[in-house]
Amino acid sequence: MNPVNQPFMVYFLIFILGWSLAYWLGEKFKLKEHGIEIKPFILTLKTKKVNRFLDAAAKKTEKILPVLSNIFVVLSIGCMVFGIYILSKNLYFFFYKVEAAAPIFPAIPIITVRESLPYFLLSVVILIFIHEFAHGIIARHEKIEVKSAGILLLAIIPGGFVEPDEESFKKASLSKKLKVLAAGSSANLIFGILIVLLLTTLFQPTGILIQGVVEDSPAFKAGLQPGDVIKAVYGNT
Repeated sequence: MNPVNQPFMVYFLIFILGWSLAYWLGEKFKLKEHGIEIKPFILTLKTKKVNRFLDAAAKKTEKILPVLSNIFVVLSIGCMVFGIYILSKNLYFFFYKVEAAAPIFPAIPIITVRESLPYFLLSVVILIFIHEFAHGIIARHEKIEVKSAGILLLAIIPGGFVEPDEESFKKASLSKKLKVLAAGSSANLIFGILIVLLLTTLFQPTGILIQGVVEDSPAFKAGLQPGDVIKAVYGNT
């Protein structure tokens, strides 16, 4: 066996054994009755206790939510248009101007995210909480029932969800549905902008941290490695 592939095989075996054990424990102790559902490579934790929290939060912020929910819709449409433009442009470069195309890969723990895995997981937890909380609070503000909320693990990719009542969601007007659907991604965008503004205001940047280097790229050939900090380019900071 190629020595390079040995760590991957070890991780793969641990992954399979871990999921097999989790599935067996779920079936043996009937964890589904306690809100924990384990299927092959899918783990879901549901709770209804969050409903009171969402109702309380929606009531305390009821004056600002109508304006905020409309902003969410506008932002989500803008992000969708911008995303389609960027992806279409990059796809065009891949076919007609390869040197200008940017590499795209999914952020998968351990596989594509390694050195910065602790920071990645912390970011994912924060983003999921904000994303799903925004969905839930707008849903309750618009009088759409929420059945449950929870977290999930899809293979090794963490996630979260707010589960609206299907009948209540279907009966809601189109504008209310759009507000609920737009809330998550827009809340993440606003949170990201606020964090960037806060960091740039409180801290003076000292350089650019390199998280990863694409093999055979100019940076790779120049000897740059993950963890290096670029403080100046041609003497210019």
